[in-house]
Amino acid sequence: MKGFTLIELLVVVLIIGILSAVALPQYQKAVWKSRASAMLPNLRALATAQEAYYMANGAYATRYDELDVSFDSLPLHTGVNSGYLSTASDDAVRANENYRLVINSSPASFMHSASMFEQGPYFGGGLLIAHYVNNLAGIEPGGLYCYEYAVVKGKLCKPFYGAREVGTANSITYYKM
Repeated sequence: MKGFTLIELLVVVLIIGILSAVALPQYQKAVWKSRASAMLPNLRALATAQEAYYMANGAYATRYDELDVSFDSLPLHTGVNSGYLSTASDDAVRANENYRLVINSSPASFMHSASMFEQGPYFGGGLLIAHYVNNLAGIEPGGLYCYEYAVVKGKLCKPFYGAREVGTANSITYYKM
């Protein structure tokens, strides 16, 4: 009677284990990269709507209901905070299970449209498009940037996008895309 020996079965199990250990991290990285790619079209739509609002009103919107764009797939985020991003109104954050889309308002220094991972290993990192910049080294209006708070520093922007670091302010590192 032919069959497999215990050693042969253990070798097969070991090989499967090694392949799984190599493949799983790459699969997870691909999933997160896909989620990051899904943020970008909504971020660009928000930034475009902000610029149109600015051209019509001379100021940037602080609420989604002021903009000529709908984010039906991103319901109003009713949480107490917007993560690490500051906002000027209670209608400035939309979110799904993967990311937040934020109308960010820091009028003294920096106005931008931002998206940030809602959960997972990259929470505290995301993408932004700058609208108004006052003395923030390396950030230019209209530019697309990746950013990382200290909790994810070095894990998102360079590995995912090959982005170039342009500066750090208030424990946030900015990278030019």
